[in-house]
Amino acid sequence: MKQQYLIKSAALIWLITILYFSLKPEVEIPISLRIEYIDKLLHIAAYGLATILALLAYKNVNQKVSVILLFGLGFFIEIMQLFVVNRHFELTDLLANLCGIVLSYYLFNYYHQRYHSNNNNSI
Repeated sequence: MKQQYLIKSAALIWLITILYFSLKPEVEIPISLRIEYIDKLLHIAAYGLATILALLAYKNVNQKVSVILLFGLGFFIEIMQLFVVNRHFELTDLLANLCGIVLSYYLFNYYHQRYHSNNNNSI
């Protein structure tokens, strides 16, 4: 029970972190990370981790509903960026979010099917 509370807390904190950095007027990427398309990789990683945390935290919610809600959050954030100085809607950000969500969804299910199908112990 305590483990589930920690996972739910981590999921919520991570979603708040995504929201904060997505709606912050200026996000400065350190010089050492200035790689072409790094922002898209960060979107994939951020939403990938959010997907895994959500699937772990809310096992009683249909996984596809969780995926749709995460994508909806990403879409909502992109719309909100239209109203934030130095931010704008980018379809490629939305696509990167979707890639992170879908990739993590399939990796999560592959892992659970492969390693937990014969084991009643869940994470």
